[in-house]
Amino acid sequence: MSKVRFALASLAATVGIAGVIACGDGSPKPGPSPVPATTRPTVKPSSPAPTTPASSASPTTPSQPDTNGLPAQKPVSAEQSNATRSAQDYLETQSFSRKGLISQLKYEGYSVKAATAAVDSLHVDWNEQAAKTAANYLDMQAFSKSGLTSQLKYEGFTSEQAAYGVKKAGL
Repeated sequence: MSKVRFALASLAATVGIAGVIACGDGSPKPGPSPVPATTRPTVKPSSPAPTTPASSASPTTPSQPDTNGLPAQKPVSAEQSNATRSAQDYLETQSFSRKGLISQLKYEGYSVKAATAAVDSLHVDWNEQAAKTAANYLDMQAFSKSGLTSQLKYEGFTSEQAAYGVKKAGL
């Protein structure tokens, strides 16, 4: 019976279960001590554009200057922090316009304020996002220059970003 108790204790320690394990005779024996929960690592874009720095794990928003003349940093809300992580996750696998990424975060239930602050904290190169989106469209189907420009604008890119993306894609 001790092999069974040892196996249960090992399993409980592996999955982080704390508490009491009952033995075959019904008497409780102390279980393993709790295993600390791990936190999800911050996901950063795997290949950020050279001109765009990756965002920090805990973005902050500038406030009033501190005594050193530097902007004081106030902590961000949990909602904004989560929205930032979601935005980073999206940008790792897809290309978005600023407007499109904010809309996607709003669709997920984030407030406009949190979604906007999260997206703006990432310092994304939107021209490069437009170029990636244009290339993706051209991989799927043929477009004229004006047709692809219109499609990028529909996706939320500015006229300048759309023009950059179309040119970079070779049209």
